[in-house]
Amino acid sequence: MKNIHLVPTEEPSRVFNTNKGEYYFREHYVPDTIQTCKNYNIYITSDEEVKEGDYFLYDETTIRYKTNGTEYHGRDLCHISGNRRYPVSESKKIILTTDQDLIKDGVQAIDDEFLEWFVKNPSCEFVKTELVYDYEEHSELTGNPREEWSYYKIIIPQEEPKQETLEEAAEKWVFETNGHKWSNNDDTAGDNYGSFVEGAKWQAKRMYSEEEVFNFAQNIITEIETRKQNIISNSKNMTTHLLEGGCMAFESSQDVVKELFKQFKKKQ
Repeated sequence: MKNIHLVPTEEPSRVFNTNKGEYYFREHYVPDTIQTCKNYNIYITSDEEVKEGDYFLYDETTIRYKTNGTEYHGRDLCHISGNRRYPVSESKKIILTTDQDLIKDGVQAIDDEFLEWFVKNPSCEFVKTELVYDYEEHSELTGNPREEWSYYKIIIPQEEPKQETLEEAAEKWVFETNGHKWSNNDDTAGDNYGSFVEGAKWQAKRMYSEEEVFNFAQNIITEIETRKQNIISNSKNMTTHLLEGGCMAFESSQDVVKELFKQFKKKQ
């Protein structure tokens, strides 16, 4: 469910959008007077109950109000703000913002860490928040008074590491590791990019997939179990000497593994 709301504003703001559709943020509030930019405010909302004195965003629009309580208007329970009524079902409590007017009136400001992340990910419409309770004891004061407060912590989404493609690795090799040398300009065959790609493909053919390793392990287990059952089924017909020899052979699983690996090993 959406809880990040970008609302255009004509008031000074720290967040702006360029005529190229890119978002940025500033250290200070700047008036909305630059022709190539448009100022925005960010509002992060919550499903918490909107209580008297709280600000809320109505219908995900540019409107935000401070509630003076609630009353029924027909069948709908509504927030009272000024002389108007706004259905509670279409209102969301504002818990974090860049709106300087709301910040001055006690709404928590969005920190720079999130703003820096958001301008790089402006399509994000939802972020997790956590209400954190903290305190500080003042032992230097009479009675050791304890100061308590709470604040909202934004849980910035963490991107999962992306698997580098072969082409990306080849470009990195040419343009970063190998000093932008597409070719060595000598007697070595091929260009650096193509050689890297072909070398990686050759190496991949010699590597084992997870499924192949699993099958190899299954073959080992099956082979060892087969030998074990053979010893058990023939134990009555074996002399003590042969039985001891069979047990030793069974216990020497290292030889079994080596033998199966030779059969399983990829050939060049």
